[in-house]
Amino acid sequence: MEIYRDTTSTVILEHPVTGPLTADIYRGDELISANQSVTSTTGKHSTVLDWNLTAYDGQLKIVWKKTGFSRTTWEEVVTPIIPLSELAELLEDVSDDDRYDAESVVRRIIEAYTGQSFGKFTGTEMVNGNDSTQLALPRPLLSFTDMSDDMFVFDVNSFITRGQGWFLAGRPGAYWTIKDAPPEDVLDDFNNVIYAPGTIKKRDFSYTSVYTITGDWGYETVPYPVIQAARLLISDYACQDSSYRDRYLQSIKAADWRLQFTQAAYDGTGNLKADQLLNDYKLSNLAVI
Repeated sequence: MEIYRDTTSTVILEHPVTGPLTADIYRGDELISANQSVTSTTGKHSTVLDWNLTAYDGQLKIVWKKTGFSRTTWEEVVTPIIPLSELAELLEDVSDDDRYDAESVVRRIIEAYTGQSFGKFTGTEMVNGNDSTQLALPRPLLSFTDMSDDMFVFDVNSFITRGQGWFLAGRPGAYWTIKDAPPEDVLDDFNNVIYAPGTIKKRDFSYTSVYTITGDWGYETVPYPVIQAARLLISDYACQDSSYRDRYLQSIKAADWRLQFTQAAYDGTGNLKADQLLNDYKLSNLAVI
């Protein structure tokens, strides 16, 4: 089951056990809500996930329990690719279940085309160094609280993000201090000189290091061009009467009616305008700014 981010939802366990039960909610290994009340009827038990528990995308683990009994279920929190109010307007004569099916299909089409998700995540990522002044990240970094490698714990205030959060770089003027300067960076054995911390620039992100970064990742909100593309694709999903050029039609002939499509019809989302709106968000098109 999918739950939309920042919404309050009811989750269900179907089991013949009799109540009363309680439920513990986990995000990863972190217990985020303990001993929640559970409403039980014959064969069905439910508990409410408040919106603050669905603030991040990802999997939630629900442990339903009482003395001598324990069962675990999982729920997936996702960010809708288009605001739910706009989804309701686009598909106003459609049931909620069909609406959410349309959103889910279009979200997956866009994720497959761009190579990324547009949700918001929290947790720790392990990132390999690249011998560069800018560390390429697996997803946009919104904010972070901890960063370390196998030797040092870094001051997060010494770094800034670039390229819409896809790259981490040393803040201009980021020099070693007396406290954190490694000897090999401030000691010149050959000339028997110790350089004063504050005059030695911090090194690049070494390719031999793995950087552990804990923080919030992804997108606070879905970018507007992505929402525009989603609108087009949801309209296509609901109505097949679309313009020929938006179907990548290369040629059309009368008489025997031969239709021919360009290769892009099979490589993209199926809608030319949507592809154009999404091009800046394809991982293959990203670059350091």
